[in-house]
Amino acid sequence: YLAEHKDLLSEVEAAYGVEKEIIASILGVETRFGLPGIEKYRAFDVLNTAYFLYPRREDFYRGEIIAFLQLSRKEGIDPFSVKSSYAGAFGVPQFIPSSFLKYAVDFDKDGKTDLWNSKADIFASVANYLKTFGWEKGALLYLPSQIYKDSPELQEVLNRGYRKTIPVAEAIKMGVEVPYPAKGDDLVSFSYFEPNPGEKGLLGLFGNFRAITRYNTSVHYALVIVHLSRRFVM
Repeated sequence: YLAEHKDLLSEVEAAYGVEKEIIASILGVETRFGLPGIEKYRAFDVLNTAYFLYPRREDFYRGEIIAFLQLSRKEGIDPFSVKSSYAGAFGVPQFIPSSFLKYAVDFDKDGKTDLWNSKADIFASVANYLKTFGWEKGALLYLPSQIYKDSPELQEVLNRGYRKTIPVAEAIKMGVEVPYPAKGDDLVSFSYFEPNPGEKGLLGLFGNFRAITRYNTSVHYALVIVHLSRRFVM
């Protein structure tokens, strides 16, 4: 897949600063690089069903229904023709409607933003999404870290979620060993994970890793994207 689309992926990488391997990894995980048959449900039905059945997320899905109708009008799409996942995400990158409106890109400049058939739009939209959430080319993703001086205060920091960051220098003072090449003023957050069944490890997470979790909030999802991207050799 990378070899087939190397030139276009390189062009998108140059424009947005997001590595082609990361873009390909996300598309591979989301829809097996656009394999037909992944989207089985009518998007309009999925969004309306979620709106009616989940009162706790009523406002969210109301916003998604509105965004879906807006993008359908903008792109000239029959809203009843769009297939989606069970969660209402669609297109090769699996964007929800609000993400489509905010981050999808008409990279091939044909007047339409096509996340089903235009590789240029698909690649650029994924790159634009990550860049919007702070992706920096070549920056750190994560580093295995270790606790060398435990305390209740440190555990409070480690357990407050990977969105909360502190400078590496401060983390080291609190009792976490964050290895090179992290610098003292880099912003780091932390997450526990299982490197092997039954084992407990600690990861120091950096900006690019957190950008991937904007695509999917699972730390394990982001780890899969990173590890898969490192298997791609151009």
